[in-house]
Amino acid sequence: MRIRTFTHVLLLVLGVTVSSAHGQFLPWNIPVNSSFRVGYLYGSQVVSSAVDPVHDVQLDISFGFPILSGTLEFSPINPLSVRLIGDVSVYGQQNIIYGPWWTAPPVPTAPPGLYSNARPGFVGVEAAALFDVWRPAGHRFGVVGGWRREYWWYNDEGTNDVNAAVYSRDNVTSNVPFVGLCAEMAYPGWRSTFEFLTSRFIYKTINGSVRQLLNYGEYHCAARDGVLLEARVHGMTNITDNLLLGLYGCYAYQNVSGVFDGLKDSVVTRSLDVHVVENALTLQLQFTLFF
Repeated sequence: MRIRTFTHVLLLVLGVTVSSAHGQFLPWNIPVNSSFRVGYLYGSQVVSSAVDPVHDVQLDISFGFPILSGTLEFSPINPLSVRLIGDVSVYGQQNIIYGPWWTAPPVPTAPPGLYSNARPGFVGVEAAALFDVWRPAGHRFGVVGGWRREYWWYNDEGTNDVNAAVYSRDNVTSNVPFVGLCAEMAYPGWRSTFEFLTSRFIYKTINGSVRQLLNYGEYHCAARDGVLLEARVHGMTNITDNLLLGLYGCYAYQNVSGVFDGLKDSVVTRSLDVHVVENALTLQLQFTLFF
């Protein structure tokens, strides 16, 4: 896992660096800017029954870890820009709470459900096109549309003190086409960017397994009907004419409906209509270079 994470980080850094170098020698007059961000990602992913979301939680994941991001944006024609983003986690820890259904046999004195401390991993890629509707005095107001894919993995090797014998594997994959509005305001010495994104076509899959002593269970969840609401804010100030330093913040909310199938000994013993709710807050320091 460490080698895999290191490889992701290395590829991301090289991609941003090489893109920046290429931007200096483009044979066409195409504006290019590249950004590198470092910060922290907080959030949660909860799978609960659509009938009783408060008392019938099947899976509750809370996470927090450092994250590195790289962005390359270029404008092939005047009103249109193309943006590519890559995100990768560095290191982190999060808690996973599995619902009481996972405890077998149930013990009256045991906590409700199983608790797991797992090592998380995260990779995200995004491709988007931005079209300027109005561009007065260096400002930009327009629309944006694109696609994002996110992959999360959580591995626990039985290190939790509450349930020391719990071993788990969980994988979450999201595919999100989106549209939105964007605005950028540029003034001498600083600039700010605002984006609001939304989607009604999220497809999310969650697969995992849990082993507790001699008991083994697994689950599959597919969700596709829901909503994405996301807000992004950049604030940057000039260090040089081409280099900017600033802060980046992003809050994303997803609520998707789907079907949860729980299996024990490869036999489906529970099938529920569920809501999958994801909240994520990203705060990062950003470096941007213009060519």
